[in-house]
Amino acid sequence: MYYTRFARKKYNEKSLSNLKQNLKTDENKMLSKLRNQSEIDDINAHTETYRLAYETVTKKALKTTLSKQQSSKISEITNVFIQSLLSQYRPERGFKQRSLSFALLTIPTNSQNVSDKKIISQLVKFIDDLKRVKNYIIDPVTKQQTKEYALQIENYIWRAETTENGVIHFHILFDSFINKNTLKRVWNNHLEKLGFERSFNSAHIHSIKNLRDVGAYVTKYLTKEPLRDKYKNMPKADLKNIPDSEKYRRPVIGKTWGCSKAILKLKYIEFVENDQAHLVELTEKLTEYKSELLPDFVSVFVGNIKDSLKKCSIKLQSMFKRWHQRQYDFLYQSKEKLLEIFEPLKPTQYVQLDLF
Repeated sequence: MYYTRFARKKYNEKSLSNLKQNLKTDENKMLSKLRNQSEIDDINAHTETYRLAYETVTKKALKTTLSKQQSSKISEITNVFIQSLLSQYRPERGFKQRSLSFALLTIPTNSQNVSDKKIISQLVKFIDDLKRVKNYIIDPVTKQQTKEYALQIENYIWRAETTENGVIHFHILFDSFINKNTLKRVWNNHLEKLGFERSFNSAHIHSIKNLRDVGAYVTKYLTKEPLRDKYKNMPKADLKNIPDSEKYRRPVIGKTWGCSKAILKLKYIEFVENDQAHLVELTEKLTEYKSELLPDFVSVFVGNIKDSLKKCSIKLQSMFKRWHQRQYDFLYQSKEKLLEIFEPLKPTQYVQLDLF
């Protein structure tokens, strides 16, 4: 038996700085208090106060956009989530199956005296309530609400961002049909709890039925940079010369995105060594990205995977279908099978199981 004495771990200056920031100093307590403050006079002024305090304590600029890791993670789980649902969707089944709904939730413009933290907390409660209500189906011909209802919401992804004047709003992707009247009613109930008046335009559902690439459309909204309107069409090379505080809208103080726990575990298809031939087949349909910044052992290919797959073999297409089937089964089938097992029991005999 051999024993090895490990060398003492050394920290570079940046790591030491981060360690100091995690200490419960008076400065960090002040940041926490500002971040969790519920009642404020003006959200824009409060954000500027928080920005100055943050930069004073941490010695670095406050992030106004998602990091590359966050954007990459959101893109991955969103695309896999969408493809797993679309792979099982059959038009003839109607609303009695998992589908996609993409909603926009807005806040009244006079919401300047309510903090982001308080509004986001209310959003979480809203989603919990929406998951419990019945989604009554609207007849596509008469436009009237029927007595039948679609599946209740189970999984979701949301993103918070601000408008030009600093008002927060949310984009949310759900895994079921959403009755627009129910969406507005429940959201308005929570707006009232925040002290706002009910509004007819407080909730809106994006039309994604005829989109060619739903994943690209939704991912754009969930990961886009919060640029001010006057800078949206400016080339990226020119944007680099403009300070973040000028070109970006007011940052959200608090959590900027979230999702149900199961969705966090979704991931892109993985190729093992035995699948090397299939990987080569797919990359041949794409365009290789060349850059001096890439290491010699890294190859990057770009292109539309959906269109490229149509040109590939049936076997490769089946691999992707099976992968999305597995992701779908992970999200839903386990619970559905358990419900079938307990179906013969009386309602009073049901057992509540928290699987995820």
